[in-house]
Amino acid sequence: MFSELILLLALSAAPPPPAAPPRPVIERPDWIQKPDGDDVNYHYPARASRENVGGRVVLRCLVQETGYVTDCKVVEETPVGYEFGAAGLGLSTKFRMRPMSADGMPVRGATVMIPLRFQPAEEDAGEPSMLGSELPDLETGLKCYGHFAALGEKEPANAEARANAAIYLLPVAIGGFQAGWSPSKTEAALIEARKAGDPAKRPDDCEAFLGAGERLGDL
Repeated sequence: MFSELILLLALSAAPPPPAAPPRPVIERPDWIQKPDGDDVNYHYPARASRENVGGRVVLRCLVQETGYVTDCKVVEETPVGYEFGAAGLGLSTKFRMRPMSADGMPVRGATVMIPLRFQPAEEDAGEPSMLGSELPDLETGLKCYGHFAALGEKEPANAEARANAAIYLLPVAIGGFQAGWSPSKTEAALIEARKAGDPAKRPDDCEAFLGAGERLGDL
């Protein structure tokens, strides 16, 4: 009995196991497969479609060695009550990124944030649309991206900041393309914006700019 008590005390005094290291986060995924218009129309919530309501969803998913994402969770859904979260989860199976690697080895178990924007059809259109006709302002996009990217680096647990940084990548890419930038020039501009970003001060016009950055079709 005495020896058992000593063993129990020894076990209770043992230090807890070390916490598991945080999963790496892929901030600029290279998608080689995405949902198409038919996929979006199939998963668009029926009630939202009838009432001409749009929505926004952010998913956090695990990346497999094949590039497909699994175990997706809804971390943001607006508005609630229209099942946009369920629609986003349904579309998640259509995403596949180019397999990432670190030190030449496939990365398995990294996480990726997938922001989705559901936009209802215009009155004269026959089906829901995910892409707008407006073109983003490149300078504003770089400033907004830099702010959220810097905030995400300062606060690694801030999933919303990382998701917003990913959202602004799209309008920057569109603006760079419209300006005739090469992919390397766009990437250099993103790196510079990240370095110059002020995590404590959100630039003006970022809220209005989201409309150009949250289109699903060109994620």
